[in-house]
Amino acid sequence: MALEKKKANEERRKLENHQKYMMGGDVHKYFKECFSFEESEINEILEAAFKNTKEMTDLLSNGDVTITISIE
Repeated sequence: MALEKKKANEERRKLENHQKYMMGGDVHKYFKECFSFEESEINEILEAAFKNTKEMTDLLSNGDVTITISIE
């Protein structure tokens, strides 16, 4: 039982680490300027960006909003 639980945790961590790695690659590819910021600056930016997360989530779940992202 403990071995199965340990194996499940390892698989979960492996998947989470892969997702973190991929997200980091996307940030590095599309937002290179982020690497020039201090951690406190990044935290401040993220806090401002996600301040109205609940409102945005509600809008998106209603299907009333269309979001288009363009990366050049």
